Amino acid sequence: KSVFPEGSNKIEAVITDSNSVATSSDYVEQSRKTNNLQINGQSVTREDITLAGGVRFNTYIIPVPSLAGKYLMITIYGDPKNFYILDNLVKSIGWDNF
Repeated sequence: KSVFPEGSNKIEAVITDSNSVATSSDYVEQSRKTNNLQINGQSVTREDITLAGGVRFNTYIIPVPSLAGKYLMITIYGDPKNFYILDNLVKSIGWDNF
């Protein structure tokens, strides 16, 4: 069960060298759907994960152009009705000044 009340979400971001979400044995996956997308002219991976018990989260994995082998990983947890917020956030990301 989600620890977030209905209507509440948390977004986390990290620079990592992993191009996939890793879960631990403490968080058993029920399902994972991976999509490779083109957003703002760049290849992006989106992973939609459901854990045992029904907790869901979505993650975008975006290569950082100036850092070989590094990725910006952005994840949203909480109320799935608000996951569109992360979709909109990722669509606004550009690397023009990075």
